[in-house]
Amino acid sequence: MYHVLAVTEGGELYAWGANDRGALGLDPMPRTALLPCRVSLLPSPVARVSCGDWHSLALLEDGSLYSWGANNRGQLGLGTKELQKVPRRVEGAPAGISQMRCG
Repeated sequence: MYHVLAVTEGGELYAWGANDRGALGLDPMPRTALLPCRVSLLPSPVARVSCGDWHSLALLEDGSLYSWGANNRGQLGLGTKELQKVPRRVEGAPAGISQMRCG
């Protein structure tokens, strides 16, 4: 909760706000980011993002989907329920995703 994701025209991803449960995708994992911080570890420019209460998603321009943050209900789609501090590719995501939303 209480975090923001923003994508630049060049596809760079920035995050700020509360980093509860790794929602910002930053490593090292600060408690709070008071200024925008670049989210690294993404292999392609970002096309779309979505924020959940404590998790986030990024759809890259190459069509791959990445998730991070809280995962206690498996909401990251990674096949586990472990917290994910930094963006990780959702390997089971179907090809051709054009929209996604966190709840």
